[in-house]
Amino acid sequence: MIIDSAVAGDLEAVESLLLTCGLPLDGVRDHFGEFLVARAPTATGVHVVIGCAALERYGATCVFRSLAVAPGHRGLGLGRRLLEAALSSAAEIGCTEIFLLTRTIEQMASRQGFEKIERDQVPVAPRASLEFSINACATAIVMRRR
Repeated sequence: MIIDSAVAGDLEAVESLLLTCGLPLDGVRDHFGEFLVARAPTATGVHVVIGCAALERYGATCVFRSLAVAPGHRGLGLGRRLLEAALSSAAEIGCTEIFLLTRTIEQMASRQGFEKIERDQVPVAPRASLEFSINACATAIVMRRR
């Protein structure tokens, strides 16, 4: 399995994966250059997208979004590996704070140093992002890692 930056040809596979996982497509195309994908080889040797995650950057602040793992590949630590890869990318680009919204990965994020916070503790720019404004995220838990 390989985790690397998404390329233009991955867009349809990522959108399909997000839909399969019940995640919104809002802003995906606008931020697709910031996506990471996990690829696994098929029997024919072709690598297919089985997971994804992204960061949206707002100065020294990032929003982690769109963590998805294909149903047949869950429970193998791939979500954790994608989160770790995104955290490494965030450090490389100088993000000092990372926020995320979740209804499903609170425990995993906590193990990676995220803490639950109130929405009003999120800086204005990321709070105004699509990730924070779409209806699906209105009731999600907000977490921060410094």
